Amino acid sequence: MRAGDVAAEMAVENCQPICAASVADVGGMAQAQSMSSETENPHSVHAWTLATKAIDVDMAGDKAEACRLWQMSSDYADEHLTGETIYHWIKSGLGSALFEIGDYEGAISVSALALDGCSGMKQPLPALIMAKSYLKLGDRESAARYVQRAYDLKGDAVLNLLDPADRGEMRSRLQRRG
Repeated sequence: MRAGDVAAEMAVENCQPICAASVADVGGMAQAQSMSSETENPHSVHAWTLATKAIDVDMAGDKAEACRLWQMSSDYADEHLTGETIYHWIKSGLGSALFEIGDYEGAISVSALALDGCSGMKQPLPALIMAKSYLKLGDRESAARYVQRAYDLKGDAVLNLLDPADRGEMRSRLQRRG
């Protein structure tokens, strides 16, 4: 098992939004891996290979190259895997990578493509990336909507994944909504 796989498996348990590990939280690294191997769809295998390379590169510290590899995997998924579970996992990975390099608008746009599919798998990463991106852009109202979506899936653990400066306000907004 490669370092990226180990980190990703740990992230599933801890719901960590770190690009190299957070993609696992989309549907579980093991779930995505079993999807590609169970179906033996060569398109799934190729997209999976690109995505795991992105994770490994990110673990080595090259966020820009990791993002480039996620984009390649995403482009390939657009051509061959639209609507499949792995498609949503890849889009979540790209959204997370875009967030990591500071492309918050891009992170929101791509994460929106994965939002419903991942929510259906009880995975909060797209909602969390959207919330964090909206916070970075200063749109606290939109951020609160996506914090709520992530919270509905994973509870209080989601709040711990926000910047400490934003936790109190987001917790208060959740309480007002609930």
